[in-house]
Amino acid sequence: MRPSKGSLFIGLLWSFLYLPNTVAQQNTSPAPKPPATLKQLKQSISDLDRLEWMTLSFNKKLLADQSIQRIRKAVEGRTTLILHPLQRFINFDTKSLNAHPFFHLEMCVPAPKMDWETRFRWRDYFNSGGTLFLDACPVSKISGDEKNLYRSWKDWGRMIFPGTGWSPLNRKHALSFSFYLLEKRMLLGREGSPFSILEHDGRVILLHNQSRRWSWHTLKSKPVTAKLNPPNVEIHLRLFINLLMLLFTGDYKQDQLHLPTILLRRR
Repeated sequence: MRPSKGSLFIGLLWSFLYLPNTVAQQNTSPAPKPPATLKQLKQSISDLDRLEWMTLSFNKKLLADQSIQRIRKAVEGRTTLILHPLQRFINFDTKSLNAHPFFHLEMCVPAPKMDWETRFRWRDYFNSGGTLFLDACPVSKISGDEKNLYRSWKDWGRMIFPGTGWSPLNRKHALSFSFYLLEKRMLLGREGSPFSILEHDGRVILLHNQSRRWSWHTLKSKPVTAKLNPPNVEIHLRLFINLLMLLFTGDYKQDQLHLPTILLRRR
């Protein structure tokens, strides 16, 4: 029995409509997505995932959060680091040390007594990867003899891990001598560095700064920008960017030239 003209027409129409789509589906694969830009990666990080500048305080009434917008813009304008726009304050005796990987403390009062509870609380914090930055006190807040005050905090740090010792921040350390310090200069040139570090298991756990010139408080008062700043301001800013990157990655020497890797690790 020969097919009718109507059935032939329907068959041809079906072939015309269906077969090209079938071939197209077989031959067309989804186009690969272009790699995300650093800007897009930054935007994908939530506010809760920002690196926070947390300052420990002995005041019963904690200070309100303070803006660090200029520093934040300078840091984010040069690196892939995401810095919270506020400096936040927390009580020194907090029981939730491990909630933050980094703390900053201005040495305005002598170090407290090192009892067993305090020692093991801080040991646990440092063993879990934490870092504490002991910073010079603003002149308006200092209490007592400055030299003895700063020495008391060095003694306090040594008592956490008996047998450890402080060492000057030398030229070979990533924080003081790297591609990111202007012309690879030392912080104070021939005068030496006011910074000391205490390391445990090959990692910096305590950083001690006895110079107001290079303190966080002084940097906050300077007109820092993402563009090139005057030499001393530039070195000051780059020192703190180095510090942030070290805290951010855990290994500044390996990651300093691989900022996309740093950001991806943080996600």
